[in-house]
Amino acid sequence: HPKNAPKGMQFDGSYSKVLIFNPDVVNYFQHSRGMAFDRIVYLDADSWVRSPRISELLRPGVVGPVTPVAAVRDASADSLTEDSPSGTWNCGVLVATPDKGRFGEIFEQMMMGYANDQPAINDAYAGEFAELPAAFNTHAHLVEAGHVRVEDVVVAHFTGSPKPTFANATHLARVRRGEVYDEVYGLRGPGVSLLYTEFFEAMASEDTLPLLSQGLQLAIRRARSRASSHR
Repeated sequence: HPKNAPKGMQFDGSYSKVLIFNPDVVNYFQHSRGMAFDRIVYLDADSWVRSPRISELLRPGVVGPVTPVAAVRDASADSLTEDSPSGTWNCGVLVATPDKGRFGEIFEQMMMGYANDQPAINDAYAGEFAELPAAFNTHAHLVEAGHVRVEDVVVAHFTGSPKPTFANATHLARVRRGEVYDEVYGLRGPGVSLLYTEFFEAMASEDTLPLLSQGLQLAIRRARSRASSHR
């Protein structure tokens, strides 16, 4: 968190997120390891890749000089008013070309406390977004609205609160059952319960579980044992 920067839940993690637009940060290892990147794929921490189609975002032509950033239209884009903060494009999944000037615009707006990352990114790249299919950032009510089918989801974005990684056994038992617990901002729609149950089982797998925090591991084990005791 930058010194003297606005604080609050809406800013948590946002400052480090927008560093993806700074080529100096993205290419930090260029000299020591010979790695450099002309574009990046970014995913929010509350998103989950469930299909190998994610590699399609690395294809040439997804972004370019005219459209240097690509994203999925936000689920609430059609309901925005003139007084709403900019948010036509959801910034939970992005393909972008790092640009020092644009990074400066985004960071300056956030430092003023006007907006967190999504409105600031939308403003900095207004009119220059390439649209990604909803399957690459399935969030909120996109399934409910018919923009994407559950079976086609590439990236599930668990908007709303609490997150399915919240280390509480009671909450995780609901995730395991596929319950939608945030009916306002949460990922919801016909068949969406499958995404929650799949995500829980992915976390609880032998390969993944040891990589999680001790608290989350314990909560997952308790959630599974509760389910077993109720059979």
